[in-house]
Amino acid sequence: MRLHHVAYVTKNLERKAAELRRLFGLQPAGEPVVDTAQGVRILFVDLGSTQLELLEPLDTDSPVAYRAANAPGLFHLCFEVDDLDEALRCVAETEEATIVKAAQPAPAIKGRRVAFVVTRSNDLVEFVEQTPKGPCRGQTTTDKLV
Repeated sequence: MRLHHVAYVTKNLERKAAELRRLFGLQPAGEPVVDTAQGVRILFVDLGSTQLELLEPLDTDSPVAYRAANAPGLFHLCFEVDDLDEALRCVAETEEATIVKAAQPAPAIKGRRVAFVVTRSNDLVEFVEQTPKGPCRGQTTTDKLV
């Protein structure tokens, strides 16, 4: 498991990215991506060994809309795991966290599946699978059907 990114909620992606560029010389890792399933626009900023994920709500129904309007800032940590299903099974067994969003593809991370859990101490944690899964369960996109 390794830290994949730290998420930050903002009212405006472009403004926050410009501020980070001016203050720290940080550059976006690409173009903004719209994730309608999450209700956000996403822009990754390269931090070297990890990334900062800027999240902007698409509308007032977005899960981060309230946060953007009232308390923008750090939102969650995302850990990359070898096996997302196994990581979620282990979390569920500990009873120290609750799965709040089941595994689903994330367009901003090249379709890799992500899932969210909330810990007993109310921390939001995202897990992202290391390798995207193909159409057959357990098959990576580099595997070939025989």
